[in-house]
Amino acid sequence: MKINIAEPSTGSKDADTIHIDNFDCWSLDYTLARIIHPALIRLKETKHGYPELWEDGMVTHHNWDRQLHFDFIDEDIESNYLIDKWNGILDKMIYSFGKIMEDDYFDNKEWEKIQEGLDLFAKHYTSLWD
Repeated sequence: MKINIAEPSTGSKDADTIHIDNFDCWSLDYTLARIIHPALIRLKETKHGYPELWEDGMVTHHNWDRQLHFDFIDEDIESNYLIDKWNGILDKMIYSFGKIMEDDYFDNKEWEKIQEGLDLFAKHYTSLWD
């Protein structure tokens, strides 16, 4: 696999080139894990925020009117809580793709932990931004 993606600020997709060899698809889960794992690590290292992380007990999932955003709530405490929560989610995703890269056989308990990270990846796919 060879990938060259133009910097997003250029606005041009003409410079993007993606070449996928047949052997890349023989274990596509492994191939994609080798790309996703380091990308998730870099995202965690360079992120400047966190996505909307709705929880049970909040009035709504919108950050402008949920319970955690009333005047009597310390916004720094809330922000730190949500950053820690997002870091935990990223850690679970990173763990899962790292284990897939090891290409070992897993027992059921470990597979459940790997599946949890993959489920979180799917759930938060559109939140993987900085």
